[in-house]
Amino acid sequence: MADDTSLCSEENQKITTEYYPSVVERYFTSGYQVNLPKCWKKGTDEPSEANFNDVRILRHSNKICIVTIAPSHPLIKQAETYKVTGISLKVTEKLDRSQNQVHGKRKRGAHWLNPSSPLCIISCEDGSRHTVYCGIRGSLIEINPRLLNDPSLLQKSYETNGYIAIVMPKLIEGNQIMDSLLNEEEYQSYLRSCSKQTINFGIAADIPS
Repeated sequence: MADDTSLCSEENQKITTEYYPSVVERYFTSGYQVNLPKCWKKGTDEPSEANFNDVRILRHSNKICIVTIAPSHPLIKQAETYKVTGISLKVTEKLDRSQNQVHGKRKRGAHWLNPSSPLCIISCEDGSRHTVYCGIRGSLIEINPRLLNDPSLLQKSYETNGYIAIVMPKLIEGNQIMDSLLNEEEYQSYLRSCSKQTINFGIAADIPS
């Protein structure tokens, strides 16, 4: 008969090896849009240059989508080089995302977004600026207000408190949109192919002269 010590050891080993899915894995469907703003679509020839201006789309069971920057984005992969210092919602001379005002169940007043629509511009300590694009079609529900007070969340908690925006696709398009994105396996395959290509951050980062 095994003693209590060996039984406890076996039980502890079972607990430590058992896998528990994260909140994101339990409640969200995930997809990636890469090489923005041009967008590389799966099933087409791979781009000759990769800028890694990539976003991750998390679709909740209630159909809303959360836009985050992807792990491959320079702001995450090269966080020591690109230390975030600020965020601007004035994405063009005439367009300011802070003016987005959503009313009622039909989301009246929401800015309509396409995959190449800019959401915000991130400023870094080295003087570089990175435009983050939406990656999908839909109505802008909000830009994460926490980022305005604490831009560092974008790097510290980019998949949770540091998300970029909440977007609501048309209900009839939701499934089609997610199917068009890269799944985890396709995303990893894309990154492996990019490691053999020329990397160009010129589109992702606008360096002021």
